[in-house]
Amino acid sequence: MVKTFLARSGQTVQSCHKLAKNRKMKYFALQWHGECFGESNYARVSALGTSNGCNTKCRSNRKQTCGGGWHNSVYRINDLPAARSSGPIYLGCYKDKGTRRLPKLLQRSNSNVGKCNAAAKKARLSYFGLQWHGECWGGSSVSQAISYGMSNGCNTKCRSNRGQTCGGGWHNSVYRTG
Repeated sequence: MVKTFLARSGQTVQSCHKLAKNRKMKYFALQWHGECFGESNYARVSALGTSNGCNTKCRSNRKQTCGGGWHNSVYRINDLPAARSSGPIYLGCYKDKGTRRLPKLLQRSNSNVGKCNAAAKKARLSYFGLQWHGECWGGSSVSQAISYGMSNGCNTKCRSNRGQTCGGGWHNSVYRTG
């Protein structure tokens, strides 16, 4: 749920992006022909899950979609639509437990962001997480992937790429597959 109201109807993706960025928000959302909202907590942004209800055009730019009635088109500040599909997008560090939040083991060890992204794509999974030096886990639900809550426990380097972080012990570095 994106909480901070930024502007009334008539906004576009670009104008809402600017409003949210100026307020130092990490995410922005458009709803119902161009109402603009902002938020910095991804858990709140994704709390209600995904929807196919984003079907209203922006009043100020009919080529853009501005959510729907009680449905948000959500964007990260650094990911305007043209750049969104170019690669995986880091969503944050999230806790994990024995009942896995990303239930499909894709690679047991020696993975990294590129390898895990490729494995998740091949398995047609929307999200993946790296854990404990290179385990690669995948899933289809972002709300499930982040349901144990955010953490600062992602502190282990990937064995196959020491320049990348591969989560931690029972902590996932979670990405949207790209």
